[in-house]
Amino acid sequence: MRLEQLRCLTEVAKNRSISKVAQQLYMTQQAVSLSIRQLEKELDCTLLIRNSKGVTLTEAGKATVAFAEQVLEEKENLKSVLDQLEERESDEEERHIHICSISTVINHVLPKIIAHVHKKNVTVKLDMVDDLETVIQKIKNQESDIGLITFNEQELLRIMENFQGEIVLDVLARDKMIAVFNRKHYDGETDSIPMEACFNTAQVRTLYNITPVENMRQGAQAMAAICSSDADFHRNMLKYADAMVLMAGFSYQYFFSSKNFVALPVEGLDVPMVHAAIYHKNAENWTEELIRMIRQEIRVK
Repeated sequence: MRLEQLRCLTEVAKNRSISKVAQQLYMTQQAVSLSIRQLEKELDCTLLIRNSKGVTLTEAGKATVAFAEQVLEEKENLKSVLDQLEERESDEEERHIHICSISTVINHVLPKIIAHVHKKNVTVKLDMVDDLETVIQKIKNQESDIGLITFNEQELLRIMENFQGEIVLDVLARDKMIAVFNRKHYDGETDSIPMEACFNTAQVRTLYNITPVENMRQGAQAMAAICSSDADFHRNMLKYADAMVLMAGFSYQYFFSSKNFVALPVEGLDVPMVHAAIYHKNAENWTEELIRMIRQEIRVK
């Protein structure tokens, strides 16, 4: 006795027609008739009386239909219970991670990380914010699980002193600022760029999410500063324009390293940058695991 046979019998009992049931169940009339005949053979009784006007149930047929309806109802109840259990297990296993960031540098590695953890039933929500204070407040208020930042190391440590014991600072990598420009402008006779060259108003520069030292901040007022996380835009700018770009060493390695460009340190520009993660001291264990994965993807030479 199969559920398919019981389904066919109950539908025939409702419709009094094998042809209508065949259409409803996407079966041939022969298949519906065969299913009921097999059930009759197994039960050793006649369930239907067939005539030119349709079909009617025998007494045995009526009893069997009543039994079949109970079985099919219990089958639906069981399916509902199993669906609820599966949904409950899924809710228990699924994890949501909220990341806020002011670090376009670190975000270069996030697509790979997100794709990996998604396979483990982890959903990642990423918010790009404007300033460090916003990131800190989101972590302090536990509105976000992880904050990703690229910042002047000395300034960052000074700020984080106010949150000791409340927010954990995890330095992922230390980095530096470098000047990048088109190789056609390089004569090969120098291994660094003078500070004043970076503030020539005829040139253009980009800052990648750092807090510049004071003299850099003053210099920026006298020139156009283009800020964008679009790597193709900056590659084209370096390739076709007479431009110099200040950026994190990691960003250059990740997106710009090419025989078409030259990357040199800037004389007198010693900005100790760090790529870091911050999180609340009461963070879940998987927070540190995700940060470990991000650290492994960051390669700063």
